[in-house]
Amino acid sequence: MDLSTFKQIRNEVAFGIGIITAIGVVMNSFLIPLVGISIGMIVIYLTKQRVMEIDRDERTTLVSQKASTATLSMSTAAMAFTGLALIILSRQGLADFEQLGYTLNILAFMMMGLRSYFDWHYKNKLGG
Repeated sequence: MDLSTFKQIRNEVAFGIGIITAIGVVMNSFLIPLVGISIGMIVIYLTKQRVMEIDRDERTTLVSQKASTATLSMSTAAMAFTGLALIILSRQGLADFEQLGYTLNILAFMMMGLRSYFDWHYKNKLGG
């Protein structure tokens, strides 16, 4: 199977998963989306095994890593600043989002901690 056929099948499966999930939400059922997503994942995995072309090379991997790092860094910083702003506004009496601010700051702290841990882990594992 060639790469373009796989991408078309992957898009159709994703569309089907979206429809099945919407049906599950409308019918207020947790089982329908769970089964639909599981079957979709299996179909994508099985079709991926039949692809004979190379879909990722070193350049694609490097671009993906840089994009992921930038996204994580910007999201964490934005989350921390938003949380701090919500805490300050709540203390000034302008809004009542102090708990949300603390929650965002705790999540940002946890994301920074996980990032630091995995940087350290892979640096030691890969000898950097």
